[in-house]
Amino acid sequence: MTAEISILKRGNEEQMLVDHLQRLTSFTERGWAIHIHLSKLGTRTRNENLVFALDILRSLVRQFSGRFFALKNGDIICTLRSDYLQQIRSDVRRVQLLFHDDPLFQLEQDGATKFCTYYSLTDNEVFSRFVGLAKQIASVTAPERRNAQSAQVIPLIPPPMTRCSAA
Repeated sequence: MTAEISILKRGNEEQMLVDHLQRLTSFTERGWAIHIHLSKLGTRTRNENLVFALDILRSLVRQFSGRFFALKNGDIICTLRSDYLQQIRSDVRRVQLLFHDDPLFQLEQDGATKFCTYYSLTDNEVFSRFVGLAKQIASVTAPERRNAQSAQVIPLIPPPMTRCSAA
C-alpha cells in the first residue's frame, strides 16, 4: 500500500511544480530554476550515480531555500531563491561530473547545455516560458494519472456471503 501511495505522489510532482510556480507569480524576486535532464542519460549511467546526484541536489535546495521536483520522466527541476549563481553552477557541475562517462557528454560538444538548463525566474519573459514548459510537462503526465486513478480495483477476496433462511 505504501508503494502505491509513493508512486501516485510521484506522479503529482509535475502538477506540484505548476502550482508552486503559480504561487511565485506574485513575487518579483523568484530566484532560479534548474532543469536537469537526467532522462537524456543512458540507463546504466543514470542508475549508478543517481543516489549521489540526488543528495547533492537536495542539499543545494536546502541551502538556497528551494523546492525539489522529481519528474516522472526522470528529470529533476529545482527552484532556488538565491542569486548565488556561481555556487549553484558549481554544485550542478559536481552532479554533472558524476555522469561524465555517459555517451551524451562524449558525443556533444557542449555537454553542459545538454545536461541542464538554467532559468532566471526574475525575468518575466523567462518565467512565462518556464511556466509554459511546466504546464506542458504536467499535461503530458495528466492523462497517465487519470487512467491510473480511474482503473477499477477488483478485490481478490470475495465479500462474505449472507445466510439464506429457509422459507
